[in-house]
Formats: sequence, C-alpha cells, structure tokens
Amino acid sequence: MPAFYKIFVPKNKADDLAKAKAEGSKWKYSEVLKQIGADAAYSAPAKVKIENYQATIMASIIGSRGTLLPEMDEKAVKSESMKLAKGRFRSVGKLLGATVEVQEDGSYSAKLNLPASQAPGKYNVTVTAVTGEKDTAKKVKSEVLSFENKIAFPTVYLKNAGTSINLVWPFLLCLAISIFGILMGAGGGFILNPILVSLFPLPHTIVAGTVMPTVLFAQATGIMNYNKVKFINWKLGIGIGCAMLVGAFIGPKLTEMITLDQFKFIFGWILLILAALMFWQTTPGYLANNKKEQAILKEFKKRAEEAAKAKG
Repeated sequence: MPAFYKIFVPKNKADDLAKAKAEGSKWKYSEVLKQIGADAAYSAPAKVKIENYQATIMASIIGSRGTLLPEMDEKAVKSESMKLAKGRFRSVGKLLGATVEVQEDGSYSAKLNLPASQAPGKYNVTVTAVTGEKDTAKKVKSEVLSFENKIAFPTVYLKNAGTSINLVWPFLLCLAISIFGILMGAGGGFILNPILVSLFPLPHTIVAGTVMPTVLFAQATGIMNYNKVKFINWKLGIGIGCAMLVGAFIGPKLTEMITLDQFKFIFGWILLILAALMFWQTTPGYLANNKKEQAILKEFKKRAEEAAKAKG
C-alpha cells in the first residue's frame, strides 16, 4: 500500500462525503466510490497482488504465515484491495476529498498539498475523466502527471514507518521523559510509547519496536548509578528478568495482531490502573499503616545522603 493515496472529486460531492463520515467506522469504500462517481478512478490498489493466508493465533505468534489459500479472481482482488485501502487509511477524509473545481466549459483544477509526514521522492497524480451520458457508453480517459517531494534535515524519512518526521521534537520529548522515567526506576518507555503514538504519525508497531532499544541508553546509565548507591537486588532482578525474556518474545507478535485503537485502549487502561495504584500508595492512610515501607524510604534517603557526601 503506498504511503500516500487519495482520490479527489468535484466539490459538489462534499455532501456525499459528509454523509459517509457520519457513518463512522461502518462506511463502505465501494459504495461511497459509486455514489460520488469515482469508481472509475480506483485502479492502482486493485492491481496489487494480494495473498490470503489462513493461520491460527498460535501460528501468528511463532511466526508461521499459515496455509496459502487459492488465488483470487479480479473481482475478489478489487474487493479485498478496497478493504485493505480502508484498513490502511481508515477515515473517509484520508481516502477521499472534494477539492476539484469544475468550470462551466468542462475544464477543472485542483490544489494538492502533501502532508509534512510524506516520504520524499516522486509522486504520480492520475487525472481520470469520465465522459458519456447514462444512456450511452461511458468513456474513461486518464493522464498521469508527476512531481517531486523533497525534505531536508532535521526532517528525516523513516522507511519502515512510511513517514517523515522532524527529529527535534521527539528528541526534546525523550529528554524530558528519560529524566522522569529514571526517577521512577524505569527507562521511560511506558510513557514515551503512548505519547509518540498520539503526537506523531507513527504506527504503534514501529513505536513499540523502536522504544525498546531506545530505552537501553537511559537504562544503562540508570543501572550504573543505582548500582553505585546499592539500590539493585541482582537476585530479584535476574529472576524477573527471565520472565521478561519470555514476554519479550510473545509481545511483538501480539502487537502485530491488534489495531491502533485496541493498542490505545489496552495501554490506556494499564496506565490508569498503575496511576490509581501509585496514587493510593501515597495517601496518608496507606503510609501510616505500612511502617515497613516508611523504613525503606528512610533507608533510601539515608543512602542518598551518604552518596551525596561521598561525591562532595
């Protein structure tokens, strides 16, 4: 599926697109194309070869693609390609736009503005015109125009994410999050992950995979400093680390199987539960009833003061 794909229709079709948007996730791409008369312009995705595989959830986790199903005919390919196009771009506004101005003499014009997140390189615009009345045979005429999209540092193109991004803002964001994350005894990935997904045009699968090695930089420094003040219990760390090895194998496979909406829903609830637990543990009643925790906090404070004096 291309990084950018959109069909532009005359402005008088804006009401039809608005009705499709009102249907939410229930809108059907094929039906909308027929309503606005743009079905003749839909060709490129339908020509892409689509392979169907049948696999169990376990097969997906262990990396098997399953059994290849019989090859689809042209009609089935077009139908499935429309589902893929809708699944890739999701909303009506990302797939269709009513921006073409048609004059009385039949001439037309349209302005195309690529989003800043688009990949650099050559882009093709296929201009499709349909002539003929209802009672006569329709004639489809197409013409292909090209233009070049250029980007410059600090904006870089992320090939596996299919998007361009300005590195300045993720850098500053990660700097703040790493400071806060290390303070809490983590690499900051659990905070960075949902923020990157929400603020930048990045797939959740790419964000999850990228954050994993990124937090190693913060974790390595944090481990070194926490070890200096004797805050690390290596027996416990190695024990739970073995469990994380298993989870790290299963997690990426499960990430491939869920949608962005499901990812946000699950991650959001996890963060809410963690936030509620942490807030509960800071209430006066909890601290008063947990003398052991108070003793640990005092010991941490004592060690921190000793470490500060040793450095001084």
